Amino acid sequence: MEALVLLLGEFLFALFGGLFLLTAQFVGGLIFFVLELAFMLMASAGETKVKTPAFKKPAWKIPKWLKTSQKIIGGFLILTLICAFVINSFFFEATLQKIAEVVGNKTDIHLTFAEANGSFFSGHVELKKASIVRTSHESSNFDFTVDRLNIDLAVMQILRNPTRIEIFEIESLSGSVEHKRSKDDKSSKPQKAEPIKPRRSFEIKTLLLSDVDLTITDNTQPDEPFIFPVTVTHLEANPLRSSHALFDLLFRANAGGSLANRPFTISTTILPDGRDTSWRVNDLPIELLSHYVGGVFKYIKTGVIDIEVDDQWRKAQQTEIDTHWKLTLKGVTAEAPENAGKWTKALAGATVKYINENGEHLPLSVGFTMNEDEFKGAASLEAAGLWKVFTGAIIKELSSQLNIESTELKEAAKTEFNKFVNFLDEKRKKPADSDSGD
Repeated sequence: MEALVLLLGEFLFALFGGLFLLTAQFVGGLIFFVLELAFMLMASAGETKVKTPAFKKPAWKIPKWLKTSQKIIGGFLILTLICAFVINSFFFEATLQKIAEVVGNKTDIHLTFAEANGSFFSGHVELKKASIVRTSHESSNFDFTVDRLNIDLAVMQILRNPTRIEIFEIESLSGSVEHKRSKDDKSSKPQKAEPIKPRRSFEIKTLLLSDVDLTITDNTQPDEPFIFPVTVTHLEANPLRSSHALFDLLFRANAGGSLANRPFTISTTILPDGRDTSWRVNDLPIELLSHYVGGVFKYIKTGVIDIEVDDQWRKAQQTEIDTHWKLTLKGVTAEAPENAGKWTKALAGATVKYINENGEHLPLSVGFTMNEDEFKGAASLEAAGLWKVFTGAIIKELSSQLNIESTELKEAAKTEFNKFVNFLDEKRKKPADSDSGD
């Protein structure tokens, strides 16, 4: 998704520059036409009904500089239109290749394709047998091949910000994604992902993906690389905004596919005042949550998990998302961490004992509220803060199931849960602070 947002932003910026020049020339010609018309009307108004001698000139006349300027602007406009027609008719593919080359030099995201069809005037672009590659980024690289990429741009609204894209469609995408660890980072924490900031913001009315097959390699942790496959048989998002791409994929989409070879679905129901979304995945290997989510899931070494999530969000000044998670751990075993602090180790011991005693079938239910603006520019669920909120809620739920009695365990649970509460407070202050500055 990062590649889509950054690449589209650069392409739209390049097209925006050309259309802006054409529009400026048209507006300039229109202004001079209005001025000439005004002078003509004033000249006509300056004449009297009394017959004027032949040698007497009107009181008003069109200045010479206006006529000269009008001819220059008109000439440039006609020349630009001719050039645009020639480029669109005979050099459409070559122009796209040149734009892709310039964008690649700026972003290190290189787009190549075997065939291009469409028209700059209609805003339709179709690329066949394309590849999208980034090989030297400090945090992530990718290598994609696409059978067909189709874009329908709302040309009459290209000067609008964000730019409107009617349809963006990708068919048969395959490849790999590698998340890298910073060479200078020796901590046990994964490198923090930078916010996605496209050069030109946009909004896709309808995003369509089909037959996506990816291999994800995560090298952000100090241990061995974590590798798993992801497929998407179909996905439709309405809309997808460059500023909230991750949010729109999670809460405004319908999708199906597999995660680590386990089927998943995302279903969204449109309501008059908002939307309801549900996520479903069964028998997901617990290693996936241990690696990405962390927290208490780091203690669990074997087993699978069923995840059912129901989200409700309603239109408001700040969109709040009420999420309800139903988790079922199956056949799990856990081990306490060896290098944990005093309070964490005390809580971990009780948690591990409880998980091992109930590991054949352990249901957990949690709920919490997040804000749409927390996903602004986020490149991952971790960057959006979802996993920290989620693990904090899990700690609270486990504490209640453990029925903690000893003072030591109460202090440990309280310490861990306070971290979660403080994090939530910080996340909720940020959207309010950003809104107050507008």
